[in-house]
Amino acid sequence: QQVSDASALYRNLKNGNPDRIAIVQGAVVGTGVLAKLGRMTQVSLSARIGANMVFLLAVLALLAANNLLDGGLGRTWLTVLSLVALVTTAYFWFVLHQGVVLPIRQALLASQIMSGGDLTQIITTTRKDDVGQLLRSLRQLRVNLHSIVGDVRSNFEQIGQATGEIAAGNMDLSGRTESQASALEQTASSMEELASTVQQNTGNATQANQMAGEAAVVAGKGGAIVEQVVATMSDITTSSKRIVDIISIIEGIAFQTNILALNAAVEAARAGEQGRGFAVVASEVRNLAQRSASAAKEIKQLIDVSVERIGSGTVLAEQAGSTMRDIIASVDRVSSIMNEIALASREQSAGIGQVNDAVTQMDEVTQQNAALVEQAAAAAGSLQEQTLKVVQTLTVFKLAHQQPAVRVATPVGGERPAMKRLPLQKKGDAGVGAMRDYGAQTLR
Repeated sequence: QQVSDASALYRNLKNGNPDRIAIVQGAVVGTGVLAKLGRMTQVSLSARIGANMVFLLAVLALLAANNLLDGGLGRTWLTVLSLVALVTTAYFWFVLHQGVVLPIRQALLASQIMSGGDLTQIITTTRKDDVGQLLRSLRQLRVNLHSIVGDVRSNFEQIGQATGEIAAGNMDLSGRTESQASALEQTASSMEELASTVQQNTGNATQANQMAGEAAVVAGKGGAIVEQVVATMSDITTSSKRIVDIISIIEGIAFQTNILALNAAVEAARAGEQGRGFAVVASEVRNLAQRSASAAKEIKQLIDVSVERIGSGTVLAEQAGSTMRDIIASVDRVSSIMNEIALASREQSAGIGQVNDAVTQMDEVTQQNAALVEQAAAAAGSLQEQTLKVVQTLTVFKLAHQQPAVRVATPVGGERPAMKRLPLQKKGDAGVGAMRDYGAQTLR
């Protein structure tokens, strides 16, 4: 309210003083005739005492002069008494001026100096009366104000420096948090892509597992067919052996038929003309026997070749069966491995999903932390500005051995100064120093 009133007053004076006011001894007064007459009645204590003493001395001087002019012994004594009263009054005026007026002026001057913010004024007195107690109280008030203002200024300067470092640290932390948030966003995006890839791999592994199972079924069917082929080849081998035996019997029959035909030819030759027809029949039978023997021999050769080839086919079929069994075992192992891969892929997909959720949550928390850090940086900056304003406000007070106010600037870019703790002075530390530096000179 006082600041607002003072601002309005200065605006009034700056705009031509339409309200016709003035500032006299720190007070706002009017400039009119009535205001001046009113101020004439508001004289100081020393002026009032002086006026009363002058009036009293004038009355005593006139009384002494009147008695001296009238003459006579009684008048002479009255004149002497008047002169003594005149001298006594003058001495009393001097003592009153020295004992009351001057100390009050000293106290008023000290109060005005302190009210102006100058706390370097040293008040000295040796009096023990009420006026001396007043001056000593003002002196102690100055010492206490000096101590309090010194403590407050020192602490606020340290608070300003600390808040500046806090603001710089918060700005640095804000930048790092934003960088971390950006990195987490990229990590979350990469984790999503990785989760999609792993999920696709899981589907492929499942499909491959199904195909491996189908291949195992087909291989099993192929193995069964090969086993049937091996069994059929074995049956064919057995049948070929029986055919060889039958052909051997046919060869024996053809051989015996040939012998019988020879015997019949010999007997026909012995019979002469009568056996000529029989000889022709025997010759034909012999030819048939030879042809049967030749055909049986060729069939035997073909059967031998077939048996040999069937034996080779049987060996190959057995090898194919063994290979198919190995293939079936391999397909079973591949199917088992693909099943394990599919299971591991599903577990990996679930784990990556959990990691993705955690990264997403960390990203959200980091974003919130970044916002909180920005708020803390703004609050620290505001606190620093308010601290600097308080320090600048405290510079109104003039202290002995005054140090310049510390101004802390928040670094923008570049290397941030090292953070350190600044020990704040305890309440009364600067006051004790002030009592030693200033109170010792005055409290005597």
